[in-house]
Amino acid sequence: MKRPKNPRNGRRGLSQLSLMIGAVILLGVGTLIGMALRERISTPSAARAREEAVIAGLIEIYFQSWSSRDFKSYADCFHPNARIWYEGREPLALSPFLQTQERAHATSPLPMRERAVNLGITVKDGLASVWVRWELERGKERKGGWDFFTLIREEGRWSILSLVFNEDAP
Repeated sequence: MKRPKNPRNGRRGLSQLSLMIGAVILLGVGTLIGMALRERISTPSAARAREEAVIAGLIEIYFQSWSSRDFKSYADCFHPNARIWYEGREPLALSPFLQTQERAHATSPLPMRERAVNLGITVKDGLASVWVRWELERGKERKGGWDFFTLIREEGRWSILSLVFNEDAP
């Protein structure tokens, strides 16, 4: 003989199922919101990461072209209105600065090689700030210091707008 269905049991089962589904949905939505916030706060966007890679590439070309005496490529790293400061001196326009760099290589008794040891990049819209810890090798002699760059993006291209050199004390 069939037992009559208890209407309360059916409702309780349905309400428990609804409660479980609601809890799972709420947990899922909360997890997705948390992941989105964490992603937004802790990791740069893909576009920012691409910009930073392009900027790091420009800085690499800056050091490689200087070291290989490729002053055409070196000059191309700079904005035409760039200003360059040696700490404690008056700023130089691009052309006189490039002349000092060519002269430094021409008068050095040994080949010089400069490389970035470490760098940091901050990008905000079409501007970037870059600091670089560098090392200069001239034969067995080694010197270190810091370069502080301000870069600008114009017409889709990054270039050095200002540079401040800081050499470690001997």
